Amino acid sequence: MKVIVLTTEELQVITDNAATRAIEKFLEVQPSHKQTISFVDTDEYGKETGRHPVTIRRWIHRGYIKGYKVGGRLMIDREEANALIRQKSVAVHRFPES
Repeated sequence: MKVIVLTTEELQVITDNAATRAIEKFLEVQPSHKQTISFVDTDEYGKETGRHPVTIRRWIHRGYIKGYKVGGRLMIDREEANALIRQKSVAVHRFPES
């Protein structure tokens, strides 16, 4: 039996890659038609954009963007969320930094 030692960062990269592959398979994205898809969990996207993760979950609940449950994490397509913010079809406010 071999023991594999990973840092937290290495494990995060592996899980993110696995989550992206699982979502792509779910969406049946064909390699020849593959677009750049960048999935991120709601907490991470909230930190990147200054939005509260609860707000992002509300967008999913209201049908503004699609959410995908992968391994207990709620993932969204970063570009889809960015497009929502750009078109301003929903009132979006920055979450104050602590």
